[in-house]
Amino acid sequence: MNLCINADFRLDTPFEQRIKLIKQAGFKSVMMFWRGSDRFEEELLCIKENGLRIENVHGPFHMMNALWTDENAVESLIKLHGAIDCCHNYAIKTLVIHPTDTKTPPPVSESGINYFKGLIRYAKSMNVDLAFENIERPEYLHTIFSECDDDNVKLCYDIGHENCFDYDYDILEKYGKRLKALHLHDNDGVYDLHKIPFEGNVDYDRFIKKLVELDYYGTITLEIMKPRWEGYADVYDEEYLSRAFNAAKKLFEMRQQ
Repeated sequence: MNLCINADFRLDTPFEQRIKLIKQAGFKSVMMFWRGSDRFEEELLCIKENGLRIENVHGPFHMMNALWTDENAVESLIKLHGAIDCCHNYAIKTLVIHPTDTKTPPPVSESGINYFKGLIRYAKSMNVDLAFENIERPEYLHTIFSECDDDNVKLCYDIGHENCFDYDYDILEKYGKRLKALHLHDNDGVYDLHKIPFEGNVDYDRFIKKLVELDYYGTITLEIMKPRWEGYADVYDEEYLSRAFNAAKKLFEMRQQ
């Protein structure tokens, strides 16, 4: 039973302490965020020293629009190549990336498609899969999947994003055969709250049914955030992670039935 959680579930708790708490809660692996090569190596060492494995790495995403506008695209590509290099150097197979970085991205462009094709080719040469995440605008995901059929082009399915932004689009129905990574969390259908599963209105019965139909038995990964609101302000990290672990375990058991 491989249950995973994002290492950054609470940013104001020191990283090393977070990792120890994650281990104590029962999780076997974590999802990392890439914040530069030097910090990546330091955080990776901490994770391994605590006996956890790295499920995947989330690449930088606050500059993805540059690839569609051709403005500062080189700077963005350098960062993305750096993240791919780290995955390759430490034998981490999957890098999660966003197709855009805002709710109102620039139009799809030919230069953008070419940038993504080049990024995919480079990742393939480094034996790294790129798992593109569904965010606010599914047409960008559709463009990338339509234009790029390389076998290292995968899907990172974010259930919370679909519940907020594209519920009627049915990401898994369209692209489930490329599914490589999961981001599981909950919300109210309006705001992207990243709550613990079963603490919002996401239809997890529907989700599990789709996983079974896809014959997907990969890692159950939570991408939750502990904010200082929505009922979490007075909850200690240990209790929060216990609730998270129980939710992940419930999802695993639902899939096994």
